[in-house]
Amino acid sequence: MEMSATAGRVPATEITREGFMGLLQEHVPLEMQIDGGIQSFKFHPRSGDTITTILCRLGERYFQLQDDVRLSHDQIVNLCCRRIVGFND
Repeated sequence: MEMSATAGRVPATEITREGFMGLLQEHVPLEMQIDGGIQSFKFHPRSGDTITTILCRLGERYFQLQDDVRLSHDQIVNLCCRRIVGFND
């Protein structure tokens, strides 16, 4: 049985700064991208899975999502920006 490409994905959800910092303290980031006030972090996916927890900071706003570990920094930022303006992918 083939799994859907969207199985396990959770759209970007805004979280608190404390929640963001707590997750960074609990888990070692797989990949960090920092561009001024914009940051994204990925965590190690479960074995054999490509869906992982991703954190993103846009200025003073913080987001968490579950998505493909292969997303680029720009794609992550885009997903979070779309959430701010009301698009829910």
